[in-house]
Amino acid sequence: MTWTITVGKEPKAVILQDLTIYPDGLGGIIYNGKALPPGPHKVTKDSIIEYRALAENIGGEGTIWLRLLVDGQEVDRSEDSKIAGIAGTITANADMTIKFEAGHNTTSDDDWGIWNITVTEPVPPTPPTEEFNWLYALPIIGVLLLALKKRRR
Repeated sequence: MTWTITVGKEPKAVILQDLTIYPDGLGGIIYNGKALPPGPHKVTKDSIIEYRALAENIGGEGTIWLRLLVDGQEVDRSEDSKIAGIAGTITANADMTIKFEAGHNTTSDDDWGIWNITVTEPVPPTPPTEEFNWLYALPIIGVLLLALKKRRR
């Protein structure tokens, strides 16, 4: 008796990190209209951070997942058999660590770096100075000189 065993290939998720495939070249973590590379970044308190990511199944049949973790907690997730995608915004009101992770079943296959976000207080506008502004005084001086010139005639 001969046995034939066929082992099915499991799905495998890989995060697509090539920014050229994303709209306007903006993928990953986006702040002030620019994609930020993984690493430490400072943002102004209460500003909006955008995120976009795609994961592709490069393995066999089955479902893959893609998720966004903020401080180790899952805040967004997508599942699909071919391409999983997530996008949204986060309000920066405290320091945070952001990470994209992709996988299948309970296995993590890939991640896309770690962004360490430090929130800074907004800089208040500078109040106007009390210094004398000569630009305002020049026309007045000119008018006074003309009046004195006419008076001498």
